[in-house]
Amino acid sequence: MHEVTKSYLCEAFMEWAGLESMQSTPRNITVPTLHSPQEKKVKFLNETIGAFVDEYVLPEFDVEKVWRLNQEQAAQQRNQQEGI
Repeated sequence: MHEVTKSYLCEAFMEWAGLESMQSTPRNITVPTLHSPQEKKVKFLNETIGAFVDEYVLPEFDVEKVWRLNQEQAAQQRNQQEGI
């Protein structure tokens, strides 16, 4: 199962990034160069790779989203009632 999961993630990333092979240059994302400033590399990881992770690795299913929104609304109502 572990190997199948790794294969799925590799294939999904290649398609998402626009890679035709492991040696090709991605068409859909711009990867910072080795000499790019550290801030640019961190931003790339957080935003670009983070978007991939959110979509393919840690998706929030509709049921989970509804549950989370209900929990947030209930917390807001409690805070308003308590005067916070």
